[in-house]
Amino acid sequence: MKGILAMSLLVLIITGCSNVNDNKLKWFKTQDEAINQGIREGDLNNKENIIGKIKENGETFVFYKLEEEKKDIVVGMANLAKQDGKYAWYRENANIGIKSGNNPSTPVSWDTETRSGKKFTAYTGTAEAENIPIETETGEVTPQINKKFGIYYYIEPRK
Repeated sequence: MKGILAMSLLVLIITGCSNVNDNKLKWFKTQDEAINQGIREGDLNNKENIIGKIKENGETFVFYKLEEEKKDIVVGMANLAKQDGKYAWYRENANIGIKSGNNPSTPVSWDTETRSGKKFTAYTGTAEAENIPIETETGEVTPQINKKFGIYYYIEPRK
């Protein structure tokens, strides 16, 4: 119970405001420039914190890890929105804690919608081994794993 409370408080403290106002999006010629904007906005801290990118159903998602304090692990995800050949860092959802201190890791999934209106479910958690299966709405899948951070990530379109 103590661990659940600590995790909940961590998520509330870190998340803050989650929606991005479309009118404030900054557009760039390349995806890398858009990612650099995410770094400048404080989402990533630095490029080394990128867990991985996934392209799914015409959309590109970037999973990233925020800096840790006391063994806390917080993961975020942004969509690289595309319009008129330009890209923008677009974050629909708040960052989420998947591990708090010495408490066990919590697998997390959430629904998200891209700027273009497509709906997806994102999955993340810590990976204790390579090629771990996870259960999604469509069945068992093997997510991508960032071995450096020991974090898995996966995205699937919502039906």
